[in-house]
Amino acid sequence: MIRRQRHGLSGIGWLLLFPLALGSLGGAWWWKAASAFPSSRVSFLVVGDPVMVVTWDQRKQEVFLLSLPAATRIDATRGYGRYSLDALWKLGDMDGRPGSVLRESVEDALGLPIPWYLKPSRSDAAPAGIDFLRQLFSVQSMWAVLVGATRSNIAPPRFLVLAISALFLRANQVVMVPVQSAIGTEMLPDGTREPILMPERMDSLVGTDFEEAPVRAEGLSVALYNTTDMPTLGQRAARILSHAGALVVTVGNDQPVGDGCIVRGKKELLAGATVRFIRRYFGCSV
Repeated sequence: MIRRQRHGLSGIGWLLLFPLALGSLGGAWWWKAASAFPSSRVSFLVVGDPVMVVTWDQRKQEVFLLSLPAATRIDATRGYGRYSLDALWKLGDMDGRPGSVLRESVEDALGLPIPWYLKPSRSDAAPAGIDFLRQLFSVQSMWAVLVGATRSNIAPPRFLVLAISALFLRANQVVMVPVQSAIGTEMLPDGTREPILMPERMDSLVGTDFEEAPVRAEGLSVALYNTTDMPTLGQRAARILSHAGALVVTVGNDQPVGDGCIVRGKKELLAGATVRFIRRYFGCSV
């Protein structure tokens, strides 16, 4: 009679299998958290002095950097008034929404969706061009994000994906936008003058640089109707859509038709790139 022996895993076998299983689970988590950026353009703030706006077209592998002095005043979101960028960061902290007030206000000022921010623990002067990205995605900076020393709403896996992508960027793919021409001055009540960002000048300066290629290629005409009691909301949304590449033909007001934002159109158009952008950024239903 031949007896069948049970061959269990030895201690060494378990030691080899455990890291493999752990790596598989980690890889699945990594892919889920890091792979799906919501659009081909990735934009985020790096908070310091100056405040740096990074907008990265991953289709063209082209990065635009905007350097805004922290003393620059802009109109804050949610009716807060006009404050400096530095004050808006502090205001968000006081309001229990760290980063959100500044990020949303810069979104409105530039007409550019900016979903993420980073605030390094150190506020060294930012170099220009490709050197800025190399410093931002250095080993030390990545470690600071991983351990939470850098305050950010970017998940560490996503940050590391950006860091790996940055390794393949060349100096001629990183463009410093000369925002000085879009910054004027404003007289304060005490007689001092402070820098202020002029949205109209910024629109002329950036032109089509903020476009989303799929939206521009679609060439869809969009009519916007504001159904809220905020009179400027329609124009703010129109700037963002125009910069993305949509053709905004009408901005008007209408009676409320339901809660939130609603997109209406022909069925074949509702599955297109423009509607996906609108739903992603404004949280609209179809």
